[in-house]
Amino acid sequence: MTLTMYKNASLIPIAREGVVPGVDLFTEGGIITRIVPSGEVLPRDAQVIDCTGKFLLPGLIDAHIHLLPGCENDLKVMAAHGITSARNMWGNQPLDLDTPGVDSQQLGEEITAGRTVGPILVNTSRILDGAQPVQACSRSVNTWVQAELFINEAIKEGATQLKVYKGLLIEVMDALYDLGKERGLRIVGHKPDRVLAEDFFSKAHSVEHTITFALEHVPALQRSKCYFVPTLVVEKVMDILTKDEGTRLAEEGQAYVRYIHPLVARLWQEASGEEMCQKIKELANFELARKKVEAYVALGGIPAAGTDFPNPYVYPGISLHEELELLQDCGLSNQQVLFAATLQGAHVLEIEDRKGTLEIGKDADLLLLNANPLDDIHNTMSIAGVALRGRYFDRPALDRLLEEAARGVQDA
Repeated sequence: MTLTMYKNASLIPIAREGVVPGVDLFTEGGIITRIVPSGEVLPRDAQVIDCTGKFLLPGLIDAHIHLLPGCENDLKVMAAHGITSARNMWGNQPLDLDTPGVDSQQLGEEITAGRTVGPILVNTSRILDGAQPVQACSRSVNTWVQAELFINEAIKEGATQLKVYKGLLIEVMDALYDLGKERGLRIVGHKPDRVLAEDFFSKAHSVEHTITFALEHVPALQRSKCYFVPTLVVEKVMDILTKDEGTRLAEEGQAYVRYIHPLVARLWQEASGEEMCQKIKELANFELARKKVEAYVALGGIPAAGTDFPNPYVYPGISLHEELELLQDCGLSNQQVLFAATLQGAHVLEIEDRKGTLEIGKDADLLLLNANPLDDIHNTMSIAGVALRGRYFDRPALDRLLEEAARGVQDA
């Protein structure tokens, strides 16, 4: 096991506010083993990373993504942008009847073992919807027996949460909640249309997006124990698409197009069509989404950061940094924004015992920055290095990861 010393770092531990200057942090076997004042311990056989003038914080967490074929390239891009954990919000579900799903459990095991580079994955079940699923490959759950069947499927496929959707009947969602509770799987996802907001918040572990509840429901959400993952970045993109500005989005993303798999590019092109834009117009309301998040923050709530990649023009990696800027615009302080992207995300993924803060015994998922994000949240992009379970990638290594991802897309 390699002993690594992050020498003379300015720590942003998240567990406490602010910066702790002049610290040496040690990792071994993928775990943080020691945090001491700089110079107190001088090990002989350590890999030493000079962090003078740099800021060390926990790796970022994207609490809402979807895996599609070719996603190994996306995960490399995410890692190169400091994302060390992510939640895949539809398990092994295929995109459509013609496209196979990703074996998210196997992929997660490959990442954990270090054979594939990317953020650690937490997987939900496939989408559990009602009699007429919004997406063709979602599971149609209409009875207690079906609820039990698809929970068993979710467990077999390595899911740790149950993703519910808008078409579920009240009694079916209750069955999923009760059966899931017995098996240790919590409800997450969209509030079903027939379920009252307060009832959903009382049962769900997290609610995704802002579209399934009204502004008047925000106080109930903030009072509940339900976490909130607004994914403002996708709401903003959808709003732009409704204004027929898909060309603008494509131009703004030119630097990142090289990382987009042909399958995803095709989906994005279809989303820019007139028929799809009309459907989006019926749902998208970015200003209302912002008002909901602002109201939540004003009441003392801190959302978790998530992107909903690969929705149209939501790019891997960079979109999480855009989400942080949007959360700041809604009234969060820079400290709270970092909390949203680290420990709050860890709570949502139910991995807070291992991730989200810099503490002895936690996983060595680290983000090293050249500038202080507490001064300017844009500094989360000043990435000097990233550690994935103790494996350190300096800036040149991260750039190589990005090149590998681009080549992988080119060869697809």
